[in-house]
Amino acid sequence: MVRWALVHPPYGEVFGPVSRTDHSEMPLGLAYIAAVLQTQGHEVYIVDAMGLNLSMDNVLALLEALGPDVVGATCPTPLVPWVQALFDEVRQRLPDALRVCGGPHPTARPEDLLPHVHACVIGEAEDTVIDVSRWAEGELRPASIPGLSVLRGGRAVSTGPRALVDPLDRLPFPARHLFPCDAYSFDYPGEDETYASVMTSRGCPHGCTFCATSLTFGRRVRYRSTDSVMDELRHLSREGVGFVFFFDDTFTLDTARTRALCRRIRDSGLGLRWACLARADRLDSDTLSVMHDAGCVEVQVGVESGDQRVLDTIGKGVKVDQLRHAFRNLRESGIRSKGFFIYGLPGETPESARRTTELALELDPDYAYFGVFVPFPGTASFSQCADNLLSSDWSDFCFFKEPVVVMDDISPEEVEAARRDAVRRFYFRPGKLLAHIPTFLASPRRALTAAEAAVALGWPGR
Repeated sequence: MVRWALVHPPYGEVFGPVSRTDHSEMPLGLAYIAAVLQTQGHEVYIVDAMGLNLSMDNVLALLEALGPDVVGATCPTPLVPWVQALFDEVRQRLPDALRVCGGPHPTARPEDLLPHVHACVIGEAEDTVIDVSRWAEGELRPASIPGLSVLRGGRAVSTGPRALVDPLDRLPFPARHLFPCDAYSFDYPGEDETYASVMTSRGCPHGCTFCATSLTFGRRVRYRSTDSVMDELRHLSREGVGFVFFFDDTFTLDTARTRALCRRIRDSGLGLRWACLARADRLDSDTLSVMHDAGCVEVQVGVESGDQRVLDTIGKGVKVDQLRHAFRNLRESGIRSKGFFIYGLPGETPESARRTTELALELDPDYAYFGVFVPFPGTASFSQCADNLLSSDWSDFCFFKEPVVVMDDISPEEVEAARRDAVRRFYFRPGKLLAHIPTFLASPRRALTAAEAAVALGWPGR
């Protein structure tokens, strides 16, 4: 038996108040890994620095008290410096512990983490961690474990690819019981409703140049069976969960499957309310009607830009008119909408940025997020922009910070000014402020964090 400690880094270290205005998320990836390890008979502990608002010192004290054989952590790009510092301390305080790291950044650039860890897990980790446990027990050598990157002769060396998990139904349900579930919330249900996230598929076939999703899950879409999903939803309902966020990259990718699953949810009598992510070209009125009847109360859509040329440049594969049609369908269906808009994308100009803001006002989603373009490692955009980066500090690579790349036709200052102008023009309209009063009255804490985020994102201005 191997004792594992899995660390969820504190996103608030990078995102600040913005990280608390939407919802706080249980890390499904770590929860799946923990479940797999437990089914193999290993001992697993979770150190959730984000959920429990733990400092670095808190995390290290917990790890020392646990005395694990393996310390693992997930590592998105903005938290690379924090994770590096964590493992440097672990090396000093727990010299006998095996140190491993996974997630999008180690998958794309393992060389950034390998001086600090023994190995990086590349891509999906559920099968790989089983072999890492055997490494910790002395049964395997790292070179014989596919799906790793290790340091050899001062260079990051791959041990060979690991096949993606298929079928997904063979995975156990996430080990949510190990996490501080009361720490996670979604802004729709309010303060007192128990919330959980669920993933019914992995992979995305689309080629958006700025998106890093396919690094971990690939381009081939793998679906869980409807029976498996319903079993998990029934389990969550028995545990008192009343609200679910479907974390699939595009929940409505296969609209026939979506409608079939929604009918099962509707007929189950569970009474769950839920939200999901979707593309604008997969939001027809018939599908939305079935979703609404099944308890869907919010759909989140990546709009990205209001300029067709920019959308084409980033490989979005969506027309501006399709965006208009999707948000009109959402409004007519009675499902709340949330739109994501990005400023400073490849091909951006002051005029295209203005079109994005105008489209945001025209679409008028219930909620909107306005971020700046970030060229994440492993994406086509990173390769295109690598010579024009303004920062080598990975903690700056955050949607809600200032731009980290110089574009040909718009300055970083103009990008940031456009984003801040969008926040002010969208949220500080009398009608939009009035629409959010009931939410803020129901949750004073959320009103406070929203105000903090508004200041961070551009109000009342500089």
